[in-house]
Amino acid sequence: MQFDLGQENLSTRVAEYIKDYLLFSGRFGNGQKVTEHEVARALGISRSPIREAFKELHNEGLLEFKPRKGSFVVELSDQDVRELYLLRFWIESRLYEVIIQRKTLTQEKYDEVFKLVQKIENIVESDLDHHKKTIEYSRCALEIHTGLWSLSNMKWAVQVLTRLHNQMRLAMIQDLDYAPDLRKNALLHYEILDALKNDQYEEAVRALREDMKLYMNGIL
Repeated sequence: MQFDLGQENLSTRVAEYIKDYLLFSGRFGNGQKVTEHEVARALGISRSPIREAFKELHNEGLLEFKPRKGSFVVELSDQDVRELYLLRFWIESRLYEVIIQRKTLTQEKYDEVFKLVQKIENIVESDLDHHKKTIEYSRCALEIHTGLWSLSNMKWAVQVLTRLHNQMRLAMIQDLDYAPDLRKNALLHYEILDALKNDQYEEAVRALREDMKLYMNGIL
């Protein structure tokens, strides 16, 4: 793969490559070393933007730097995952309240997110093996939730939630015990979306809580 060095934000695009093709694909497991050299060779670019990309991934909590050893895929304990889910629930439930108060879920936005929910339902019903299905599902789920979070117009909260979701996504892909019943989880997205559309805050939070419980079953 060759990257155009003339394009802006190269380090950010390299970071996205590492996430999509190495971390969230399951190619690199918990605690596995990731080197600048192998990424540079795979992309056909210099190590300077890769070094910056590694810094981004360290800041996002996806890579861990060990002195005199290098960078490794972060290892998340059960307690780490519990805390991530609790933090996400607290922040996301607050954003639902903001979305309802500001009435930012227009019919157009509803239709956009609804199509994404249909997409994850199709993923669930596909013939992909469980691991690949989990990878595709987690990617689409982030699109759904990002679409909802953005309706709050609270950019810092969205950034925090995106980081939390990526860490949970990594944990789920690395250890399928963290993966929920995808069918039940997909249906809960419909419930969250409809509750927000109908200004039913408590119902939206209930569905979100059930969503979190499905993910947490593997470690409770």
